Order: sequence, then structure tokens, then C-alpha cells
Amino acid sequence: MEGSHLANLEAVLTIAANLIEIVWIFSGGMLSVLFWVPKAFGIPDFSRKLFLHGLALTCLGFFFPSITKAIANATSDLEAVLAWGALILWLIVSIWLAATAYFLPSYLAVRVRKKERKLWIIALNVMGFIPLAWLVAYFWACMPEKSMHLRQGPIS
Repeated sequence: MEGSHLANLEAVLTIAANLIEIVWIFSGGMLSVLFWVPKAFGIPDFSRKLFLHGLALTCLGFFFPSITKAIANATSDLEAVLAWGALILWLIVSIWLAATAYFLPSYLAVRVRKKERKLWIIALNVMGFIPLAWLVAYFWACMPEKSMHLRQGPIS
């Protein structure tokens, strides 16, 4: 009876690991593909950081199933401690990278571009769990502010 519970637990852990792998690879790949947007809108130094950030998320996605298998297959206490330590380190780095990627449009709007309508971008960013809202906030944050000043002087 206890063996079936362990098998079920291992199956759930494997499903969760595969789901996390897919999410990290997708989000990291998306950031890696969208790295050209800041460069196209005049923020060239930010593009390289964004590409490396996406690459790091993608790599973390590939490593997660290996870490969970190491935990499940640990035969000694030392192996289990090392595997759990790797998992905790993976979680800390992943949460940091995911949070910075999630709030990237807000950062661009407030710090880099100093947008007038930054509150709208932040509101869209908060709804970023909807991928389309995050993409709209990202593109809007990268676009330069259009000048609304009228030309003064005689019209020729």
C-alpha cells in the first residue's frame, strides 16, 4: 500500500517538474526572442541584458526535472541534502528571475523611459498573468514618448 503512495507522489512530482520546465522554457524563450524590441526603440544596452535574462530562465527550465529526479533517486542522506540544496538554490534564482521578468515593463516605463502614463503601464503589467496584457505593456514601455508640443512661430 505504501509503495503505491510513493509511486503516486513520484508521478505528481514528475508532472509538476515537466509543467515548470515548459513554463520556464516558454517564458525564457519569449524574452530571448523579444530582446530586439528595446534596441529597436533606442535602448540598445538593455537588449543584451534581456537576452541573457531569457537565456537564464530557459536554462533553469531545462535543469528543474534533473533536480527533481535527483531528489527522488537519492540513496544516501548526503545525496538528498545536496539535491534539496540544489532545489532551494534553483527556487531562489528562479523566483528572482521570474519577478524581474514579470515587472520588466514597469521598470522600463518608470526608470528607463520615464513615461508620462507609467501608471497605465504598471496597471497592465499587474495584469501580466494574461500574456497579451504583458506584451502590450512591454511594447508600450519600450516605445519612445511622442512629443505633443506645438511648433511656435510663423507657419511657412
